[in-house]
Amino acid sequence: MYLAAASLLAGVYYSLPSIDAWLLSNQQLTPSELAHEAPALAKSYPSLPLEGLVSYKCQAPSFTAAPKKKEQAIYKWVDASGKTHFGDQQMHASAETVKLQKGASQRFALTINDQQNAMPLDFRDQLEVRIRKNYTVVNELLPPSMLKDANVQLWVFRSLPRYEQFKQKYAPGLAGASYGFHSGNDNIAAVLYKKDKQLMRTAIHEAAHVINLAVLGNTPRWLNEGLAEYLERMKVYSQTAEIEPNKGWLKDLRKSRMPLATLLSSTQDDWNTEQRGSLYAHSWAFVFYLLSQTETKTLFKDYLTETAKRPCERLDFMQFARSRGKLKKLSAGFKGWKPQLATAHVY
Repeated sequence: MYLAAASLLAGVYYSLPSIDAWLLSNQQLTPSELAHEAPALAKSYPSLPLEGLVSYKCQAPSFTAAPKKKEQAIYKWVDASGKTHFGDQQMHASAETVKLQKGASQRFALTINDQQNAMPLDFRDQLEVRIRKNYTVVNELLPPSMLKDANVQLWVFRSLPRYEQFKQKYAPGLAGASYGFHSGNDNIAAVLYKKDKQLMRTAIHEAAHVINLAVLGNTPRWLNEGLAEYLERMKVYSQTAEIEPNKGWLKDLRKSRMPLATLLSSTQDDWNTEQRGSLYAHSWAFVFYLLSQTETKTLFKDYLTETAKRPCERLDFMQFARSRGKLKKLSAGFKGWKPQLATAHVY
């Protein structure tokens, strides 16, 4: 989310109808922490379902492999001028078959609600392709057997009053100006349309939060924001996605570097302070770093797999890396990493 919400105890997203969904969409307290706060919450908000809060037991959903379906082959080749082409027919002798993740497209639903028809048709198509590819990329980081359904309802507003009215309905605790927000409980990502580039990135970012919640569950803030920042830079060329480094965050990282332990142990209160911008920058940087090398990517994929298996918990990455004997090396590697030399990732 682009703008921090107030404290959970101040009633952020309290209007959500289900205590289960309320817990997950806030991503602020674990079930045990939330139960501990139940008396204080009940006192402040008498209508809160205290019984459901205290007895809340989160069960990981069963994972069902995507239905097997014969997929049409996609071919890739490079012409004499060096230009890469894609097609569903083998038009060149050197054409290679592009490996696609099977089943992903059948498990993802995207609806774009364009208020006042704000977007040109070609722009809308580009946006839809990128969001759909985001879902595929996130699932490529998990075993195929853990492919999960996701549904994104994207709302685009040109009118500020209409956007604010919509925000008040679905995110009443989100104070101040913003260009986008999401409500995981309702599968909603909403964006105020100011400029084309801003709309593209903000829509992808907020949609990524909805996808993260559906696929991974309740994740630490650095991971949720880091993945969203990472994915919003995606460009899609036929069946191939390219994710470039974030030049804005690169400038911030040149000024100062945050120790990895500080990032991974950051609290919701930290994200509401002047450290906010630096936490965004380092969350993006750490996700990009993890996905830049084979060893760290393997560790990251293992962590995401364990996270998806326990969607109602927030798995501590430091403890996870330490249990694998990787934390010390990882911290040193991230400290010495030169993000200005990073190159685009291709999926």
